[in-house]
Amino acid sequence: ATAEHPWLVIVVRREESGGFTPTTGDSVVLGPLPADIMRELVIAASEATPLRPHEVDSIVDRADGSPLFVTEVMRTAVAGGQVAALPDSIGAVLDAQMDQLHPQTRRVLRYSAVLGRSFPRVLLRETLESDGITVDAATIEDLGAFLEEDGPLRYRFRNSLVRDAAYEGLAFRTRARLHKQAGEALELLITTQGADADADADAATLSLHFLHAGDHTRTLEHARRAAHVARRSYANADAAVLYQRAVEASRRVSNLADADRVDLLMALGEVRELAGILDGSIDAYRRAFAVTTDPDTKIEILLRRARVQERAGLPRGALLAVARARRLLGTSSEARAQRFGPRLDTLVAVIRLGQEKPKEARRAGVRAVAGARHSNDPETLVQALMAVDYADLLLGRSVEGACTREALDLCIEHGFRPRESVARANLGGFAFYA
Repeated sequence: ATAEHPWLVIVVRREESGGFTPTTGDSVVLGPLPADIMRELVIAASEATPLRPHEVDSIVDRADGSPLFVTEVMRTAVAGGQVAALPDSIGAVLDAQMDQLHPQTRRVLRYSAVLGRSFPRVLLRETLESDGITVDAATIEDLGAFLEEDGPLRYRFRNSLVRDAAYEGLAFRTRARLHKQAGEALELLITTQGADADADADAATLSLHFLHAGDHTRTLEHARRAAHVARRSYANADAAVLYQRAVEASRRVSNLADADRVDLLMALGEVRELAGILDGSIDAYRRAFAVTTDPDTKIEILLRRARVQERAGLPRGALLAVARARRLLGTSSEARAQRFGPRLDTLVAVIRLGQEKPKEARRAGVRAVAGARHSNDPETLVQALMAVDYADLLLGRSVEGACTREALDLCIEHGFRPRESVARANLGGFAFYA
């Protein structure tokens, strides 16, 4: 659509498989810079303290076309490093820069890395106070080459590579302890401020701190809360990551009820489906089925799993899941059969339509319509009615869309907005074919 609208879309990607690759527009490939350009960069960066020609050539050779390498190497050289002894990688260059700091200042920098790329100043102060470290203005000034102001209340690392290099320099036990201190300090700040909105906004960060601290109970608590927030915001891919974090933490929380584990796995399956991660959704539902012992929940999980398998182009697996659900229904009460039977028939109709078997689809759809009317299930009735009309279309019958019109009226009455859009689109299709 950008060709017809005053919009500019910029896509940045690495040269690897997966992800979105535009097929239109201009493409700019950022390869290594040529040696002559790199030489100009080195000369410009060392203008205050000129380097000898062989030193310039040495930096250009090691930079391998990376301007960031030149920038960081020159920072180290200007600070007193000898060019011949400078490291050959960005990470090693950044480590060399940190080694030039006073030990206490370097300690503050590495501890700050636990808080992320950008972090509140007050959180840095509270986290370091647990170790008896006070951050004064002189320390912040000494860290000016690594940290910068991010608004009036926050600091941020100059770039992610600096933060990563500082973090990698911490021992594992030290990281775990600092993550715990940071998480507890952030919890205390939220409690002191008394703002629920802040608790929601910081839930993902809290879950990450307690994950690295090995506190599984609090990881579960905050990851679940953050996942709910992401889900409500339709950030389904983020929600999937957070639910997965909660699921992993729940495996190490001994007093968690199986019903809560199942709820987490079903939520994970749902958001993965919405995010298009269909294999992951099927896996989550399989794991949920293995945990629960409740017959209703088992049938519900099989229904959801079959729906995802149908979407993923796995009709055989979807029908097997439906058959398994029917076996569970065979020994169930009449009320349970009325509740789940029409939904299973509707799903079979959808699967058969996808297999281009309209006769079988219509038979299942007609059963589903009757069952949904009997059990007063308007949502299932809407889907079943539309399946019957679509099967009639594939069978070459004269389709006036009567069933779909009824479905549209039900959607409007009950507020099924996504289904309403499908019904209207189908009616448009029937009108086109008529």
